[in-house]
Amino acid sequence: MRRRNVHGDSDHAAAHSFFNFGFVVIVAVKRQFVVIVAVKRQFVVIVAIKLQFVVIVAIKRQFIVIVVIKPPAFSCDAGGYLIQLNTLYRLDLETGVMTTVNEAVGDEDGINAIGYNVLDNYIWGVQELPSDEWQLIRIDSDGNGLAFDLVVPAADGYQAGDVDLDGQLWLWSADNSWLQIDLDPTSATYLQLVDSGTSTLAVTGIVSDWVALADDTEYLYSVQEISTTNSSLVRWSKTTHDWSVVSILGNVDGRQVWGALYPVGDHFYGSENNVGDIYSFYTNGSTPTFVTEGPTSGSNDGARCALAPAP
Repeated sequence: MRRRNVHGDSDHAAAHSFFNFGFVVIVAVKRQFVVIVAVKRQFVVIVAIKLQFVVIVAIKRQFIVIVVIKPPAFSCDAGGYLIQLNTLYRLDLETGVMTTVNEAVGDEDGINAIGYNVLDNYIWGVQELPSDEWQLIRIDSDGNGLAFDLVVPAADGYQAGDVDLDGQLWLWSADNSWLQIDLDPTSATYLQLVDSGTSTLAVTGIVSDWVALADDTEYLYSVQEISTTNSSLVRWSKTTHDWSVVSILGNVDGRQVWGALYPVGDHFYGSENNVGDIYSFYTNGSTPTFVTEGPTSGSNDGARCALAPAP
């Protein structure tokens, strides 16, 4: 058997191979395999695992050309994207109207800790496996998920995630652990876990999501649930990996569970899970501003293009 492997960081990866009848050619594209088999010198059998790629085969004499078409990307629009278990929604942050993108994203127990990567215009996150581990997943604009090889453990799961402007996915777990995954397609460590650790919260409470802003590249911001009647604006340094309190906000709304956050320039929007109300939060710690009513949610996370215009 003769094998030819094609490696590369681009989804535009293509393989060009001489085809001698009687051989099996195996082409690896992003760790997804396409198998080409000659049958009676007339037919070619193609198998695309997980059906994540469209494969076009042209046969001319002894050549086979394989072209892999990139899945559709998002457009850095003004909307927010909400994942709830395996359903992806687009959320109009002005009106609170939610539309379904896909009710069956991924093929495992649920997806969380998502973020929008401005370097490729896809949404990235992790999906829970039956083993209680979490697997890296990419979501395209049709809501189709593509799982990658990277799998990470988490005792309490990952409920907060975002991708910064450098293409780094930052994950936070309820056990106070954090991960950094490189999603810069030009990087030598692309799709690898590059750093991890633990951080102690500055004040006792729950961080349900965090957000990376275009105008503040040093910190990730969150609205922390201190109690059912008290929220705090907090931030986490990507350099020192320390938490700090910006402001105690008090009783903002609902039960103070801010499960989905969306970057908007130098501030961000947050949706309270139990009542669905959406507020604008400011990094200087000033009083949040009510924006609109929205959908209630749970087992959720939010993502938005940090470079998109304000809603």
